[in-house]
Amino acid sequence: MTRVKHQKRPPWLLLLPILVIYALLIGGGLLAAFIESLGYIPVLGLTTFSLDSYRRLFMQQGFLNDFMFSLWIAFISSLLSTFLGVTIAYAVTTTRAKRLSSITRKAMQTGLILPYLYGIFLAVTMISQSGLLSRLFYHLGLIQEPRAFPELLYDRAGLGIVFVFVLKGTPFVALFVSNIMSRVSADYRDVAKTLRARNLTVLRKIYLPLCSTVIVWCASVLFAYDLGSFEVPYMLGALRPVALSARLYSLYISPDLLTIPQTMAMSVFLFLTGLICTAIYAIALKKILGGRLT
Repeated sequence: MTRVKHQKRPPWLLLLPILVIYALLIGGGLLAAFIESLGYIPVLGLTTFSLDSYRRLFMQQGFLNDFMFSLWIAFISSLLSTFLGVTIAYAVTTTRAKRLSSITRKAMQTGLILPYLYGIFLAVTMISQSGLLSRLFYHLGLIQEPRAFPELLYDRAGLGIVFVFVLKGTPFVALFVSNIMSRVSADYRDVAKTLRARNLTVLRKIYLPLCSTVIVWCASVLFAYDLGSFEVPYMLGALRPVALSARLYSLYISPDLLTIPQTMAMSVFLFLTGLICTAIYAIALKKILGGRLT
């Protein structure tokens, strides 16, 4: 009898059914948005293809500044969230105080499930010029009046937006990374300790390279989300510059139906540039974390 050789199926074949569904749903929506961005909307009487919506989009005053502002918010927010999340995950994984570790995990889980609107409410309550911190500083005599507190909300630097994104992104990174760090064998840490390695060295040389994949994945997800999220920049942003996602939302709710091609053009632009920037961000971060092994 001849043996029948069983060939192993590639892993991506197992995901093929769901990939086809996602390709039809997401790909179909992107194709429809691209067609409408070219000005072809028969329902509105627009039956010709043109690039006028893209030309008007790029000629808008302050468009480049708004785009760079969006990239800045996404970059600094995801970077801070990743740094804080990895630090918390390492502390939770290596601490001997199990009760403190359990409380920290519960706090991270609670922070993860709370919606972003709660983060906005917390930002207004805590760090606004009429918030708790300004009043506390005033009563402590650190400032002469509550209005002397630094303006952290509705500012041109987007500090309030960054605060909310970091507040929500840190638990996300901490939970995912801590799950992977807990699977790393303690022998690596014990050997490093016998060689008198400090905690920072153990983190840099052992945990970061071994957990680089999940760290890069979490940071990339946060970068893409922060770039496309509209509610936080819309509610906490300044008049200028304006995040592209907030400007896109303003166009989307506009009663003028003739702005639909320009709205779709901005959607396509934000999607494509976000995809490219996220890929560059992930590759750069992967090289930095992978380089810790050398």
